[in-house]
Amino acid sequence: MASMNLPPPPAAVAGPVIETRSSPRLKILWAHANPDPKGLLVAGQVRRGSATVVVAGGHLDVDAYAATGVLIAHRTTRWNGLLNGGRGSHPAGYAVRLDVAASDVARIVVSHHLADHRAMEAGR
Repeated sequence: MASMNLPPPPAAVAGPVIETRSSPRLKILWAHANPDPKGLLVAGQVRRGSATVVVAGGHLDVDAYAATGVLIAHRTTRWNGLLNGGRGSHPAGYAVRLDVAASDVARIVVSHHLADHRAMEAGR
């Protein structure tokens, strides 16, 4: 059989680097970003830190940075689902849309915070 000279596959398009910052109470299992017509959709899953930890609250911050390091989008969200129900640690999903073009984003940081922003700012 003769070998065919096929073109190489297209190079993968690199998306933004995604960094997750779990807390002792909440583990961010994964995050991914997909462009959509209205911006950039960041979604993933979280789980409580261990089977003995109760997650009583908190939120996720999703921050997008340009290649220069400048913060260009920020959203706060919560997970959808019950983390503390029954035995074990149940994962729950989250999703947030950032109003920014995917091509403008170099890095995304998803982080868990126990307190709300008003309480965090009051403590400063």
